[in-house]
Amino acid sequence: MGDNSVMNIEQVFARISQQLQTPLVQKILAITQASQLREEKLADVIAEDAVLGVRTVFLAGLVNPVPVQFPTVPNAVGALGFDIVKALALWMPLYTFDAVGPEETADQGVRLRDLWEHSLVGGLLAGRMVGAEDSAPVAEAFVAGLLHDAGRVLCYRLFKDEFHEALQLAAAKSISLMQAERTIFGADHTEIGDFWARQVSLPRMVNYAIRYHHSRMASLPGNTESLLKKTLAVIRIADYFGADSFGAEMGFEALENRYPLSEEWAALTQRDKNCRRLVKQLQQEVAGVREMFGFDESTPDRSVSGLIRAGGRPRGRVLQFPARGRSKEFGRDARAKKLTILIVEDHGSLLEVLGLYFMRAGYHVRTACDGETALDILGREEVHLLVLDLKLPLLDGFGLLKRMQDRTLMHRPYVIVISAPGADGDKNRVFELGADAYVPKPFHLSCLLDKIKTVEQQLAN
Repeated sequence: MGDNSVMNIEQVFARISQQLQTPLVQKILAITQASQLREEKLADVIAEDAVLGVRTVFLAGLVNPVPVQFPTVPNAVGALGFDIVKALALWMPLYTFDAVGPEETADQGVRLRDLWEHSLVGGLLAGRMVGAEDSAPVAEAFVAGLLHDAGRVLCYRLFKDEFHEALQLAAAKSISLMQAERTIFGADHTEIGDFWARQVSLPRMVNYAIRYHHSRMASLPGNTESLLKKTLAVIRIADYFGADSFGAEMGFEALENRYPLSEEWAALTQRDKNCRRLVKQLQQEVAGVREMFGFDESTPDRSVSGLIRAGGRPRGRVLQFPARGRSKEFGRDARAKKLTILIVEDHGSLLEVLGLYFMRAGYHVRTACDGETALDILGREEVHLLVLDLKLPLLDGFGLLKRMQDRTLMHRPYVIVISAPGADGDKNRVFELGADAYVPKPFHLSCLLDKIKTVEQQLAN
């Protein structure tokens, strides 16, 4: 660690320790120490947050080279194990805007989305490459590739000005970014990530990937077993090619220690040419799920208020279900069910994950971010079920229910209100305005889906 750094490394570690005090992380760490029912408790904690639950299930489905569809969080935990799903859940908050602050609205070099894409491409590439090797742990490699740059992401999220200062210093003095990080932070991102990984008790392979993904194979600790070396070789290659997923656009890869990979390739049965082809494929797949994780290339501020300030009005639309990973079971479900659900919710991420979750269950989905757009859709289309939040811009949920009462709709939908607990009279009021069911937030997605399936049976009869 550097002695003449701009920041004191103890300050950096203290800020990271503070970041670990969030309720979600504390609950997960408490479960880690538990001796019984860890899997069940972890699934419950993740499922408490609808957005986190759906994203975790989606990400868990990408772990294996052949994608699978997990219906619920408990299914994912049961299939992949406590440590893997715990790591996925801890990865998510690193890229959540609300956890630390809003994403920058102008391109200042490296964006959070760039780091997210590098991380996900690295995880997918590591999982696919390890899957081609004999006796190599695929799930652990995926998570190791996903989290290998956790230290850099923490620097970006917690010390954004200093992060960009390190980038500028590396470019100005023609030194590696790791050298610049040591000057600015007193440690490079591998050391910073290693501190975080030890605090959250990640699997040894993940710790190794975070700490040594920029190290030459010959410089690894002498007690590193052969299987771990092979997996780390894959992580090194995934990091190298993963940097190209966004590095060429801004010269970022030129700031890294771009050592030759001859040692790494010698440990594997695969070759450079096949890897380059796979990276291009993975880049396209990752671009296709950006919005699922809250990244929108065209609109930095994805909130409804941000859209309105920008002069655009959020519009209802049909969600397109991504083809990747759709299981045969859900394919049969989709052909059997033709219910159309309109989701009205101003929280962009929750709107997306609810839509994707219901579509995976086989339903047609329409979405709206405000009551006016929802009313327009209801006047034009046949909607069987309305999932309605109360706190909406332009026209709130109460106003929409009132307008639905006053209008003669072609098809009156079954109405399920989902809303955070408010005034004592809110529940009674929505029933007076014609709502059929009330579900308070937070809720488990599986419980909401069960209610929808019950409604479907009632409508069918």
